[in-house]
Amino acid sequence: MTFDAVITLAQGSQIHNAATPVLDRIAAILRLLRETLCLGDVDLTPETTFAELPIDSLDKVELIMAFEDAFAVDLTDDDIEAMQSVGAAIRILTRDLVIEGASA
Repeated sequence: MTFDAVITLAQGSQIHNAATPVLDRIAAILRLLRETLCLGDVDLTPETTFAELPIDSLDKVELIMAFEDAFAVDLTDDDIEAMQSVGAAIRILTRDLVIEGASA
């Protein structure tokens, strides 16, 4: 199942209210991926690696900068190194929301 399908299902369910910040962030990440990398309707799954996508190293740098600007974060070198797949990018870029939600 693609991320887009999961978000669509969750938005129609009862979990949406509790998970809205995370779902909104995931949707924004997917939008940035598609727009920054000009991916169009390519199916993106958690397992999709950046090596599989038709991008080069400059594209990945532009993507990292777009993430940092959009979410007001400073990604560390370790974060960038770990960001090898769409799922890894989502885990890294939503961890502040998950941690905040866990403490509430």
